[in-house]
Amino acid sequence: MQGNIMAAEQLGEQLARAWVLLDQADRAALAAAKAESFPSVWSLTASQLLAARATLAAHVDQDFDFEMLAGQSTDRDCLDLTREAARLIREVPVGLEPQVWSPVVIAVSDALRDVESRYPSE
Repeated sequence: MQGNIMAAEQLGEQLARAWVLLDQADRAALAAAKAESFPSVWSLTASQLLAARATLAAHVDQDFDFEMLAGQSTDRDCLDLTREAARLIREVPVGLEPQVWSPVVIAVSDALRDVESRYPSE
């Protein structure tokens, strides 16, 4: 039983970290939109990230200390932030996935694909 409790707590932190990363990626995309001569492309990317974050929000404990997690970040670009969030989502252990998990995976994957299309091949 103790292992399941620890796993659930760790999963809660992992999902909260992914949410924070998507939030930061959304802000980075909006900043890129302001700096671009064609901001609509980055605005669409920001919308994809916002949709992914909103889909994930249903599975994140809203009492979690998001400020603590947000304070751990450095100056990272939208691509790096989104890739890290997608990695955290992919690493949710089989059997511990929250109910109705596939929409989260799809939304984050779509957002990652969109973000990757904004960067030259990396």
